This record gives sequence, structure tokens and C-alpha cells, in this order.
Amino acid sequence: MHERSKLVGANVGESEIRRLGVIVLAIRRHDGHLEFNPGPEHQIDAGDFLIVMGDGSKLRELEALAGVE
Repeated sequence: MHERSKLVGANVGESEIRRLGVIVLAIRRHDGHLEFNPGPEHQIDAGDFLIVMGDGSKLRELEALAGVE
């Protein structure tokens, strides 16, 4: 996750991810640790990678929120 992302510092439940209707399968932390099936309380930090599943157009919206270039 890019440090300037709108998602950094938010938890999964508060973030725009739910509005998009994609499923968060796991969060790979910057240290390589995987958190499978993260709950709404899991925070998204800079350097994290979200492993998600969903419609292609919604995934592109998520990439935009995440600051993917």
C-alpha cells in the first residue's frame, strides 16, 4: 500500500473497500506476514498488500484508492 493511499490508517471495515463490494482474502504485511480473512477491525498500513477478489472494474477502483500507478 502506497503511503499516500487513502486506505492507509483505516481499518477494513471503515475503508471504501466495503462500498466497492470486493472481498478481502488476506493482507500481506510489509514484513511478509499474511493475515487471512481479515476482519473489519484489521488496520491497513503503508507497505501492506491487499489480496482481494471481485469484479475487474471494482478492482481498478480499488487500485486507484490504494494509489497504484
